[in-house]
Amino acid sequence: MPEFDKDKVAKAHSDLIDVFNKHGLNVGEIIVTYGNLGYTLGASVGGYKTKGPTMKELEKMYYENPTIDVAMMINGGNVTGWYEDLYKQAEKEEDKGK
Repeated sequence: MPEFDKDKVAKAHSDLIDVFNKHGLNVGEIIVTYGNLGYTLGASVGGYKTKGPTMKELEKMYYENPTIDVAMMINGGNVTGWYEDLYKQAEKEEDKGK
């Protein structure tokens, strides 16, 4: 296993927080960014160079051979999907109130 450098991790985390602050992301934008980042990082860990698997493919992969990359992609996709569903539902509720 490669050496783990806590200082590099702390610096990367700090830089990521700086990016969120720089762009003034709101809570929803942070949630979607978190989900997208989780999927992207999982795909990178899994060695994907282009588009990764769909959520349906990931679920099958996870039940056949659970690996961290697949778990990260599923988690990321679920977080993004949850927020997008919540946002769509809120828009429907707003439209009903008009």
